[in-house]
Amino acid sequence: MRAPSPDLAAYMLGRQHALNELATGGRIQACWHDLTLTTDTLLATIANRDLTIIAVGGYGRCELFPYSDVDILILDDAEENSEHAAHIIAALQQLWDLQIPISHATRSISATIEAARSDHTIAAALMDARLVCGNRADFVCLKKRLKHEVFGYHAREFVEAKLRERDVRHTKWGDSRFVLEPNVKEGKGGLRDLQTLGWLARYCYGLQRASQLVREDLLTRDEWQHYRAAYVFFSTVRGHLHALRGRADERLSFDAQLHIAEVMKCKGATPQAKAEALMRSYFQFARQVGNLTRIFCAILEEENLRIPQAPFAQPIGQLPDYLTLTNNRLNFSRAADIIAAPQQMIGLFALSQQLRADIHPRAQLAISRALPQHRHLLPTNAEANRIFLDILLAKIPGDLTLKRMNETGVLSAILPEFAHVNGQMQYDGYHTYTVDEHILVAVGNLAMIESGRWSDHLPLSTAAAHEIIDRTPLYVAMLCHDIAKGQGGHHAEKGAQLLPHIGLRLGLTAAQKELAAWLVLHQELLTETAFKRDLEDTQAIHDFVNIVQSPERLRLLLLLTVADVKAVGPAIWNPWKGALMRELYHRAMAMMGVGKPFASEADANKHPAYLAWVQQQGGAGLHVQHDTVRSVTEIHCCVRYERHVFRLLCGVMAWMGANIVSARVRLLPEGLALILIDIQNARGESFAEETRKLAQLPELIDSAMAGALNFADELPLRRRIGTAPSVMIEPSVYIDNQVSAQATMIEVNARDRIGLLYDILGAIDTCGLQVVTAHIATYGSKAVDVFYVKDAFGLKIYHPTKLALLQRTLLAALGAHA
Repeated sequence: MRAPSPDLAAYMLGRQHALNELATGGRIQACWHDLTLTTDTLLATIANRDLTIIAVGGYGRCELFPYSDVDILILDDAEENSEHAAHIIAALQQLWDLQIPISHATRSISATIEAARSDHTIAAALMDARLVCGNRADFVCLKKRLKHEVFGYHAREFVEAKLRERDVRHTKWGDSRFVLEPNVKEGKGGLRDLQTLGWLARYCYGLQRASQLVREDLLTRDEWQHYRAAYVFFSTVRGHLHALRGRADERLSFDAQLHIAEVMKCKGATPQAKAEALMRSYFQFARQVGNLTRIFCAILEEENLRIPQAPFAQPIGQLPDYLTLTNNRLNFSRAADIIAAPQQMIGLFALSQQLRADIHPRAQLAISRALPQHRHLLPTNAEANRIFLDILLAKIPGDLTLKRMNETGVLSAILPEFAHVNGQMQYDGYHTYTVDEHILVAVGNLAMIESGRWSDHLPLSTAAAHEIIDRTPLYVAMLCHDIAKGQGGHHAEKGAQLLPHIGLRLGLTAAQKELAAWLVLHQELLTETAFKRDLEDTQAIHDFVNIVQSPERLRLLLLLTVADVKAVGPAIWNPWKGALMRELYHRAMAMMGVGKPFASEADANKHPAYLAWVQQQGGAGLHVQHDTVRSVTEIHCCVRYERHVFRLLCGVMAWMGANIVSARVRLLPEGLALILIDIQNARGESFAEETRKLAQLPELIDSAMAGALNFADELPLRRRIGTAPSVMIEPSVYIDNQVSAQATMIEVNARDRIGLLYDILGAIDTCGLQVVTAHIATYGSKAVDVFYVKDAFGLKIYHPTKLALLQRTLLAALGAHA
């Protein structure tokens, strides 16, 4: 029997009405209702009463998102005739032809029961089974058999399987609730975590709906309200994401945040302020989901429905009177006592860190109830501050403990300044985490360096960590280095101003407070100098040493900087940045009389590229080598100097798809130029394995020098290969005649793109200037390039008219292809 033709117009009208409901009213429930109803009608029409179709998963819950899969189970008795099977195929074919995203399974009742027993994912989906059309008696039979033969049986195995699945999912999506572009559905603290709690409760306790968690005394009414509010919020955001993208997209990217914040009518004077308000709500809900998860998992352990955590690795010893050990978790002996002794809250976290023990959710509940009364008292409680400093300085890494304190609100209570950065977004295309999470990751990085676990790829930092005299200012500075972000002005200056007050509460000496404030104030000094200054310029090193003043400060600054940069995001640190920092460190130490003088480059007339030029008797002398430590390929080219030759070589690098990480020009006798360019591929690696591309270099360089490469047409085409920008980066140009004694420095900030350096050099060339040195750096999607330039007479550029022309020309080049 052929399935009847559905009324596609009615289906599309229903979908559009659902999307309009979401766009105008913002209520995800109305969107769910309309999408579910119109999809039910379409399936029932196609089935023509001859098929039993059961909605499962989100569709079964009547929570159908605009572009989610429509999950269905078609009941099919194996004894049915071939005509019935043909009808199933015809119905599915019609749905596929209509581009309905059907995800289906065809099984008999017995086969469905067997599948649910063996596969926890199928079992979870069948909890929400709902009859769309067909034989109601068969559907009722299936529901009864699921209840009596599947749900509730082997509960521990089901719990462990779903929690393992959750852990794998978290690892895939960043394992943090506070990534700046979270996955609303699959990320930690997101929608799937809430659904997992519902599945666990319903499977283990036989509940029909998640709301019955309150009736069964598994969650308090307040906790259930948190659950429901978070569920509706995440669902609303997810619905708007689908509508915005026109597909099933779950990643809340920066551009989507701006759009959804507007649609959801978030408060704020600017689009970015509205987006920040949206994301603060997001992270607050994600934190609540984390608390609910811990509470529920503890209940499952208490009732032997979850395998307890492994015993402690060391003897417990005598616990303080105010603490007990319950199911391998620390709890308060008498929760009421912390009202009179609020320092016990900090002591609980300190002992948890010392014993590597978890904290009982009931202790967290007691803290949340007591905190409002003590929020203004904790910062001045001397004993609480002493214990807090012990947590920060303990040899056992304190980042996990600090994260737990942050999630319960205790960190902001004892350090009120920290409250300003909780859930604070960073719209710079560079950072991966919110400000508070970034700070705590950075503190953990310090401990990793100090422990020696990163000695293989951070040997200098590891050695410096063992040479410092006092680590207290370093850890306090790291905890406070970004604490003033989002308050206007330069956060380093404001943070340094807060340090004396924070240090006084923590019991630091005058010298420790001064040094911690200095580190916060100069937190960007090492990267600003290493990445933007010419390290062969003696003045650059001299200026740096004048600020640092001592080897001890330099060691502390190195450790703070490395831990900070590595905490920005998984892909931000690379060997090239490490090499620049090492060079600056050694040059500065040598100037302060510590260590050996830093080795200079070999004489130019002995350089392999120069020798190759001599052998060529004209043309370009080329020498290529790979630096495995810095993960770069070094391109050394000796050519007859012309003003535009540097630009041509940079254009060749863009032509072959290379990212330039450093570039330098050395003028030689005989009218020659030695151009040194370090490149990486798109993965941030050298071209050591891409010999075919490197083999094309001589021919490409010759063609470029002869004017045979059409950069103007080719490079814009290559730019289109990249992904669309997610963060607005306003181009800017800064010109400085003070930082170098020999040249004018130009700093260019812009969105990174293929051929950006070629465009910038074109603008500089148009102004009749020659580039002496170029320092190239990329921070996420932002490029920060620094050039040292001279005029045709080898002098700095001072004339205001020429400086204004240079700035206008550069800005025009940056905006031309943005």
